[in-house]
Amino acid sequence: MRLLSGRVRRSCGLLVVACSLGPSGCTQAAAQATSLKGTAGTVSVLGQLSPLRLDQVSGVSLKDGRLVARGSFENVAIELPAFVDTAQVVRHWALVTESSLDDKKVLNFTHDQSLDDFTIEVPATEAEIRYGVFAHRGGGEVMVLTWGKDAKCYWAYLVIGPRTGAADGR
Repeated sequence: MRLLSGRVRRSCGLLVVACSLGPSGCTQAAAQATSLKGTAGTVSVLGQLSPLRLDQVSGVSLKDGRLVARGSFENVAIELPAFVDTAQVVRHWALVTESSLDDKKVLNFTHDQSLDDFTIEVPATEAEIRYGVFAHRGGGEVMVLTWGKDAKCYWAYLVIGPRTGAADGR
């Protein structure tokens, strides 16, 4: 195994600092979680989107109640919100269409029994969308999604529940 020369080591260190400080291709370090709201007629869909510090999402699994996103060189363990019951998997939602719109990816999901559907917009990507749905401890369901490549990786959760009326803003 060959060690890096002092000059190359310093360059790598500067690259890490530049990525965490500047927006040139390394926006994950500075990005914050943002809210997500789905468009739906019969269900309420609200959630949150967060960046992942991975080069790509090549796989996803659950371990000890955490979501583990796998990249090429490392894994990221994601602490899911406490209301997600990972012991109760819900298998009724399907990703039925994906399309691109300007700088967004539009995802349409449909429930196989009720035929409820909703649409969300996420950052543009050509990466595979990986998702799973779990029971919400307070009722309803929670969809968890991951995707990404070329160091533009994300995870999101969506709380899916009955629409309660115009007064709640959903």
